[in-house]
Amino acid sequence: MFKSFFDRFRRNDSAATGLEVSIEAAADRFRGWLGDEGGIALARADEKLNQLHELKGDPGEAVAGDGAAFLGEALREAHSGEWVEDSVYGLVVAGVGGIGHGKFLPLNVIEHKLRVGPGWSLEKLFESIPARLDAERKLPIPVMQDPAEIAARLRGMDAGQCAQTAAEYSERFRQFWRARFPVELPLSLTGVREVDGFLRSHYYLNFLGDVQLIEAGFFLGEVARGLFEGEWKFSESKAAEDAALVWLEIEYFPIGRIYKMMTEQPTGEPLDEYIRLVPSARKEMRETNA
Repeated sequence: MFKSFFDRFRRNDSAATGLEVSIEAAADRFRGWLGDEGGIALARADEKLNQLHELKGDPGEAVAGDGAAFLGEALREAHSGEWVEDSVYGLVVAGVGGIGHGKFLPLNVIEHKLRVGPGWSLEKLFESIPARLDAERKLPIPVMQDPAEIAARLRGMDAGQCAQTAAEYSERFRQFWRARFPVELPLSLTGVREVDGFLRSHYYLNFLGDVQLIEAGFFLGEVARGLFEGEWKFSESKAAEDAALVWLEIEYFPIGRIYKMMTEQPTGEPLDEYIRLVPSARKEMRETNA
């Protein structure tokens, strides 16, 4: 909704100092809008944003963007980190709490707060962060890989190679799951529901790399293929999210669906429903083509 607003923070020379100065100025504007008097800033932000929610109007990109800058700076003050431009999420605070792969997504926080209003608290979110960081520090560091390398590997595979590779990446995600929790992730709709909840827990504090999103997409697709057959097709994949699970009537893009979920942060639209729609979508296309 407001992601274009962060364009105003970027300098043409991409100088980090220029970016930080712009963000600090935006955070100061938001503090001024709050009438911030010191330690009550988050409580005051909750109050003011609740009022905007109740008005049911468009708060404008200035309020949302300045608010995101304010939250990012508050996070940095409490838990360290630096502003970077992420290829998936845009401007984020990276290295949160000294965790190199940790990211805080302040604009997503503001967007969600404006959607739900009093039902969700910025102050309580920040109170929960220390425990979350402590828990993440005890977990294995996830494997990181350039998604372009994965896309290059996928291109040009024949049907047999596609099937084998999809199963391989799906199993890698299950291995990641075992290392993290550790329990088995069932290759079923039950497993998909567990993955759905897990991904939602990374909407605001994110500790996943691109490779985990890609592997989760292959897991999602393999569950769909196990239930409804279909074939993987990678031959025209310019990016990993272009990998298609194909039936005669339709094409599904499970990795793209995972990326969409993580960038749009829906409160509904569960992943298992995405799979359950395969038969009805195929039936609809058959009737349309007939």
